[in-house]
Amino acid sequence: MYYVYVLKSVIKNQIYTGSTKDLKKRLNEHNDGKVTSTKRYNPWNLIYYEAFIEEKLARVREKNLKYNGNAMKELKKRIGLDLPSTTLTTNLNQLSEKTNKASKSLELKKSRSGAGFTLIEILIVVGLIAALTAAALFILNPALQLQKARDSSRKTDIKRIQQALEQYRSDNGTYPKFSVGYGHAGIGALMLNINNITYLNPVPTGPNTKGDSCKGYVYSGTATDYTVFVKLENVNDSDAVAAKDRPNSPVGTLGAGSKTFTISSGSCSGAANTFNYWVNNP
Repeated sequence: MYYVYVLKSVIKNQIYTGSTKDLKKRLNEHNDGKVTSTKRYNPWNLIYYEAFIEEKLARVREKNLKYNGNAMKELKKRIGLDLPSTTLTTNLNQLSEKTNKASKSLELKKSRSGAGFTLIEILIVVGLIAALTAAALFILNPALQLQKARDSSRKTDIKRIQQALEQYRSDNGTYPKFSVGYGHAGIGALMLNINNITYLNPVPTGPNTKGDSCKGYVYSGTATDYTVFVKLENVNDSDAVAAKDRPNSPVGTLGAGSKTFTISSGSCSGAANTFNYWVNNP
């Protein structure tokens, strides 16, 4: 696999985009000062990455993010960095200044009157501190950014899978099946590449599955229709919380508001494998 990644400096409002075959090693190289263009802004946090099966695709995406302002602007918006770093810093500084001014004002009043703080004065300061803390936590939440990155990769993979499935049907008259026939299972077992024809290789199974095929992309289909399921990590993702059409198959339970689906029986059934994102055949 090849990766396009985005780093954010811990000490400066700097963003860096690059590509690599070994994401962990490359991040260590940046933070060890082995990359000339980034060493003066060490250390760096990984805030986003995309995975590609071919190096040339990763290179194209990297150049697009580096030299196409609209592409980077759209990416920042999607992963929660749509405000420029300078604006985020300014907002934090403004909140901090307001808090300091309020505190100084209260100290002055207390010194003049000799009285303690009123309840309203305390609530004002507490409110400003809470706002400042919430803003800082929003910016400094790398775990959420990684979840968003993996979810973005999942959606991209499913689009590629759909393209391969439609090409397969166009050539063969039906959608592919598993070795034991039609049904549902992890998509890695789907007989998609047959008769010496490669429709998608390798067939992506999903990031962060930890060896459990049901944690990746689950395919359920017949000769004439299908549904591809996955569970997005960011439960507040716009697609995860949106109402969706009922899956074409298999038999299962649609959750409240048509936002989730639980397969009734089989290898990927049960509440532990409730899915919050799926696509049907066109």
